[in-house]
Amino acid sequence: MKTRHYGGGSIASKTGMPPLKTRPATPHGQRGVILLITLIMLVAMTLAAIGLMRSVDTGNMIAGNLAFKQATLNATDTGLSSAIAAMGTLPNLNNDAPASAYYSSPVSPCEVLGLTTTTSPNNINGTACPTQQTESTWWTSFNWSANASPPQLVVDPTNGGTIATVQYVIHRMCLMSNQLPANQATPIGAQIQFCDSSLIVPPCHVGGGQACPPNLVVYLYRVTIRAVGVRNSVSYTQTMVLKG
Repeated sequence: MKTRHYGGGSIASKTGMPPLKTRPATPHGQRGVILLITLIMLVAMTLAAIGLMRSVDTGNMIAGNLAFKQATLNATDTGLSSAIAAMGTLPNLNNDAPASAYYSSPVSPCEVLGLTTTTSPNNINGTACPTQQTESTWWTSFNWSANASPPQLVVDPTNGGTIATVQYVIHRMCLMSNQLPANQATPIGAQIQFCDSSLIVPPCHVGGGQACPPNLVVYLYRVTIRAVGVRNSVSYTQTMVLKG
């Protein structure tokens, strides 16, 4: 029943239709926006999680490689001890002993004087000197399997696992091999012999009728050590040893 008012009175009328109910209209452009934003956020969070996992894995791998590299470097101490012990067993350090990985001159005799193709002179006894790059990286192309000491395993004392395999090669720092050393330029035939050396003056206490001990000339021997560890980590060390 509806009542319409006209002026001071009202007229009631009947209709068979129920009253209409209205609601705010929803714009078609806003339908599904929340779902789309949620999906985008989920994708972004997934990518961030994947990136975080990869960065953690990379960090762990780098830390592990550094630890293996340090362990390989520490293993070279074993090679140095073995090389010094081997030098003590050689009857004559003036001659090559390939079976003991000992050579009475370096790979290039120019290393003794630090000469290269750009220095003057640039040869030793008629042999041309290599470039600085070749001279300073000879150990990377050195035939370790044929000309170095047999491989020696370095194991972890706590669990018995292999840390690295070490080898060494010993060079006397003299221009000429299989010759007597000299601490100054000494002619030997048409060639010149020279060795890196050092003069040791022992302490002398005058008195008691005792003479001072003589000065001692010691020569330099270079020990190059190669250690191969876990994950193909390789370390090289060089040590100069003084020996009379």
